[in-house]
Amino acid sequence: MIKAFSLVLISSVFIAPRCSFAQSDSMSVQFALNGDAIYWNFETTIQSPQGPVVGSYHSGNLGMDLQLTKTIANTNTVCIDCGTPNELSFTVDTVAKMYKGLDIKYQMPESQGQGILVSQYEITFADIPYTQQGSKLSLQGIPYKGSFTGNVMYEASTPNGEEQGSWSSNSSPNFTLDLDVTLPTVSAGVQSSSGPTNSTFQVRTNDASVQFEFAAVEQPVDLTILDLLGRVVITRLLTSGENSLQIPNAMLPPGCYFARHAGEVAKFVVPPR
Repeated sequence: MIKAFSLVLISSVFIAPRCSFAQSDSMSVQFALNGDAIYWNFETTIQSPQGPVVGSYHSGNLGMDLQLTKTIANTNTVCIDCGTPNELSFTVDTVAKMYKGLDIKYQMPESQGQGILVSQYEITFADIPYTQQGSKLSLQGIPYKGSFTGNVMYEASTPNGEEQGSWSSNSSPNFTLDLDVTLPTVSAGVQSSSGPTNSTFQVRTNDASVQFEFAAVEQPVDLTILDLLGRVVITRLLTSGENSLQIPNAMLPPGCYFARHAGEVAKFVVPPR
């Protein structure tokens, strides 16, 4: 009986594993905006060598089919082709589960008579909730409601000299938006030891809590805790000036976890209670 009892005790002992992982530092962005819009231009004035040429108020149909697939560095603040005429920018709020500040800039040059007409459009969306399945954040077929204004520039070389002008264009769009973000995945296993790290992001555990220490935060950023399958367990928004965070062990079942913050990943084990 004593031997059997001893075996039961031994089998219940929790041996804290050490976690190994392979992590990607990049994320994938898939974006599509398509549809059409009725547009109308205000009366335009083109300067020519013969003097100003006054155009007429006119309208037409604008078709738009924008698509982009790109792998970028992992970040909550996305800006693709920043500072160019064709720019996509937005913020991923993993706490509210929303895409915020989605802004699309698009430039479309086209031939117009003897010159070139360059239309520059900017489309801004209100904050939009996304759905999450694993590491994929998805938004499909969202209609755009509202109007946007474009700026049009015109230049031409004619036998009589150079012509140029600019005007604005309003539009009533009928667009739909798709936006998928695939976050870095963390694949985890168990090994007997772990190598040293020079990271500024450190985790310490005890019987009561998990303590996270990191460089002082300069602007709001998330600290995310994931389980062995890469599923998000807890997300905390850190504010400017914070350099530590404490999570009670009661919020996490005993086991092996990963914490992700500012592009770094730390591993830790919650002991049995």
